[in-house]
Amino acid sequence: MTLIMGRRSHKLLSAIFIFLLHLIPALGVISRDGDNNMWCIESERQALLEFKESLINDNNLLSSWGNEDAKKNCCSWERVQCNNQTGHVLELHLDSCGLRGLNSFICSKIGGMMHLDLSSNNLYEGIPDCFMHWQELEILNLAHNNLFAKIPHSMGSLIQLIALDLSNNSLSGELPWSLQNCTLLRFMHLEKNKLSGTIPAWIGERMSSLIILSLRSNIFHGSIQSQICLLTHIKYLDLSQNNISGTIPECLDNLIAMAHKISDVMTNKYFIWNGPEYSFYTDYGSYSDNSVHIIVGWKGNVYEYGKNFGEMRSIDLANNKLTGNIPEGISSLIELKALNLSGNMLTGVIPKNIGKLEQLESLDLSRNRFSGSLPASMVSLHYLGYLDLSYNKLSGRIPTGTQLQSFDPSRFMGNAGLCGPPLTEKCLEDVTPNVGGSKNHQEDRDAGSKIHQGDRDEFWKCLYVGTGFGFAAGFWGVCVSLILNRSWRHAYFLMLINLKDWLYVTIVVHTTILLKMFHNWRLSQLH
Repeated sequence: MTLIMGRRSHKLLSAIFIFLLHLIPALGVISRDGDNNMWCIESERQALLEFKESLINDNNLLSSWGNEDAKKNCCSWERVQCNNQTGHVLELHLDSCGLRGLNSFICSKIGGMMHLDLSSNNLYEGIPDCFMHWQELEILNLAHNNLFAKIPHSMGSLIQLIALDLSNNSLSGELPWSLQNCTLLRFMHLEKNKLSGTIPAWIGERMSSLIILSLRSNIFHGSIQSQICLLTHIKYLDLSQNNISGTIPECLDNLIAMAHKISDVMTNKYFIWNGPEYSFYTDYGSYSDNSVHIIVGWKGNVYEYGKNFGEMRSIDLANNKLTGNIPEGISSLIELKALNLSGNMLTGVIPKNIGKLEQLESLDLSRNRFSGSLPASMVSLHYLGYLDLSYNKLSGRIPTGTQLQSFDPSRFMGNAGLCGPPLTEKCLEDVTPNVGGSKNHQEDRDAGSKIHQGDRDEFWKCLYVGTGFGFAAGFWGVCVSLILNRSWRHAYFLMLINLKDWLYVTIVVHTTILLKMFHNWRLSQLH
């Protein structure tokens, strides 16, 4: 009896086990590739297939995605990476696939995805306002598409976001205030859009961990608020090619990452930086800095940096409407490698301590209204590979150094007062002989020249005044005499009448003679 019961129990357990094996996939929980230990969440697989159906994939790059038995495991699909333990889709790399149409994918729920890259496609639509389903997302790259309309408010739900790249689209409107919830952001690329409004103060107040902030080539206006100086980790700040006005904040010396060489490793759950390389670390794996790209205005050209960006420190405020002086505090950013303030309306002198920026490799101050002489400390910029000071109001001798004289003269053009190499214009002390070889002689000659110039000015002043008084006295003397003396007045007007008659008779007689001569000449020509 016991043996029979044992056999029945064994059969029952086997039946239950087989039933459960068939039940799990039927319930849509997971699917499994028998040749692979990686599990795939069935609901996420279905969402990816629906996404594929909504796309126009001319290149057929997603041919590995399908419902066939050999394609059941979405973790083995191309451009998809899953968590080895949970089966959740962690990364989706669909960049440069020629995709068109985003449709409902963003509004589907794929829990746990951490890296979404749909850059460099042909997506032509607004960004769906459904990011409340993507709260685990850490890297979002929608750059180089044709996306338009406003940045959706729900993007502020991405509280784990580390890198956001929406560059090279046609997005418009102001930055949504909800973005200030993304306090873990390290990289924010919004360049080359049509974004407007002022640069929010909360970028500095709430995103103090930013390392890269690029708002280049938009239509932002207003001033640069002092809260920007709270970005103590910023290494690349690009606000160029906007309509920003006002002055440059005086607090730039608070940008610690540009003022000190950081040699310690900065780590937390999400980010590690050591020397020239970046990496992202999460609970489920790591992302190399190949995922991060930045367009840098560097030495007069534009370059794209990725892996080698770690040592770059740059401030670019070019082509705005900034006024006022360059803050003296900028000289304390001794690790700065590129500074571009060109195309503004800045005035004043170049800071005398600018030579402290010994790591500077690119300096562009062209097309402003700077005046005064070039600081002597500029000879300390030994690494300077690009310099443009053209079209200002600078004057005086160009400091003599190994770097400054190596640049093309066009980098100094438009400054009528500048002289000395590499310009062909010589300075005054180079062309005027110093007779006697003494400073006192030069001072005496300058004093004599000033006295001579003063005498000439006094002479012309007296001449003009005397001529004016003489004309007035003569004119009114004649007029008063004619008014008071009747016989003089009659004689004067009689003279005028006789002069008129004489002129009339003379003109008539000579005209008649000329006409007769002309008539006789014509007759002679005819005969």
